[in-house]
Amino acid sequence: PVLGQLQVKDILGEPSEPSEQSFAQNVLWFFICISVCHTVQVNSKDMQYSGPSPDEVALVEGANSVGVSLKSRRKTELQKEEIVVCAPSIGSGENRGKGRVTDHVFVVLHTIEFSAERKRMSVLCQHEGVIHCITKGADIALATVLTSKLGAKEEDHLRFFSEMGLRTLVVASKTVDPSAFASWESQWLTAKGSLESRTERLAECGAMIEKDLQLVGISAVEDRLQEGVPTAIARLKDAGIRLWVLTGDKTETAVDIAYSCNLFSQGMELIFLTNSADVAAASERLATAEKSIKGDSNC
Repeated sequence: PVLGQLQVKDILGEPSEPSEQSFAQNVLWFFICISVCHTVQVNSKDMQYSGPSPDEVALVEGANSVGVSLKSRRKTELQKEEIVVCAPSIGSGENRGKGRVTDHVFVVLHTIEFSAERKRMSVLCQHEGVIHCITKGADIALATVLTSKLGAKEEDHLRFFSEMGLRTLVVASKTVDPSAFASWESQWLTAKGSLESRTERLAECGAMIEKDLQLVGISAVEDRLQEGVPTAIARLKDAGIRLWVLTGDKTETAVDIAYSCNLFSQGMELIFLTNSADVAAASERLATAEKSIKGDSNC
């Protein structure tokens, strides 16, 4: 196991002091959120995970490596979906202590799916009678729905991960009052059944519940290239073919990946047109970039 895995296992192991238990509970909740908020399927016989998103699979596998395991997805007699997560027991009581694990059953009430426009997904679920809204997504998508802004420490971590070429996600959650949930659910079901502007109505309804969230943590996953991609891009460039890459990544991540796949090469001049406040500012930067490319010494 890598150092980080050992550190997490040690934190979740057997905290004795109240402050240690509180921190361990926060760490445990982060990995439980990762193990619940996703579209991953699990083969309960061999604990193999699969899903449409390699990032989600990697996160669930990462949680499993520290002892917080997605155990099963199952249907109840009432056709409700349940997610079972096996995790270490923290705190006091006869079922708590080092080496003890507990099955946490989350009843999935609704899933607000990820989209390129929303840049986040949420799972509304119930655990031990409490309704939770667990959300994960891009930092820019969650920055406006948190109870407080990301602090300097969190921004530094996001920047550090991005510069390493890692894909980052912010994880947040909140508990939902049953009466507030019932009111929201009525609107959500109406939106799901609508025949006109269904996508827009679902997005609007989703945003109604995805607010006042508490930051849980930040994840980072390696954006691994498919085999042969750097060689293929290098050959295309040698053939005089120009390439464009469309990405929703942070600038630092996009630059790092561009170098790793040979789209960018060392010594190449990079011109950034990011962070323009308006069309006029973007146009000015484009004009300056054009002069730079043409070698205008006055630019």
